[in-house]
Amino acid sequence: MPTRRHPSPATARLLAGLWLLACTAPTPAGDFAVAPIRLDLDPATRSAAVTVTNNGRATLDLALTLKAWSQDEAGGDRYEPSDALIYFPRVVSLAPAARQVVRVGLRQPPGAVERSYRLYLEEVTPPARNGGARVSLAIRFGVPVFVAPAAPAPAATLETGQTPSGDLLVHVRNTGNVHLRLEEVVFEGAGLEQRLPGWYLLPGRGRDYRLALSSGQCAELDQVRVTVRSDALTLEDRIPVDRSLCGP
Repeated sequence: MPTRRHPSPATARLLAGLWLLACTAPTPAGDFAVAPIRLDLDPATRSAAVTVTNNGRATLDLALTLKAWSQDEAGGDRYEPSDALIYFPRVVSLAPAARQVVRVGLRQPPGAVERSYRLYLEEVTPPARNGGARVSLAIRFGVPVFVAPAAPAPAATLETGQTPSGDLLVHVRNTGNVHLRLEEVVFEGAGLEQRLPGWYLLPGRGRDYRLALSSGQCAELDQVRVTVRSDALTLEDRIPVDRSLCGP
């Protein structure tokens, strides 16, 4: 009788890994478009709508949830479940190429300071077949929703300086009653041009932008011009460079 060979431990581990990979291979995610990608409500515009289009080849199921959008003292985003706005439908099933209009409206009048939310559209993936393991790459998209006050007043302050380690530091604070969409923070000087990407800055919040200088850059700089560009305003300042703070 022929002898039956058993795979070596290394071969067994490889086969087990390939089997697990086959069982947990990512499944194709849905493909959908949302327009517009932002909603703005105010006392005169109390409702709006987004259109969701299924660009995929299979039926697309989406669940919609609303979250209040705030920021911490460092400008980091925080999201909490909210029912402050009316939105419907909350569950969408779209055949290929089909569209669905989702309507969003105010439950209460706007206040003196803008309120911010995100309306999330998240793909609902079907359960795995035959009880096997499955990793699904579900798509999730959050539509910013801003509820502006009756008298919007964008404003901001800019504080600049140099840290004990020699880094250049810029602190932007939103002192207005509506959000700012910071586009970029630009540092310019002799032989220096550095652009840092911006992000939304909600009312009453601030964010730091830091730039480390090399010893060569520091030796050539007397000052650095800083420009903060946003969708509503532009701020500028100059930072004197203390070369004694720069590293070797």
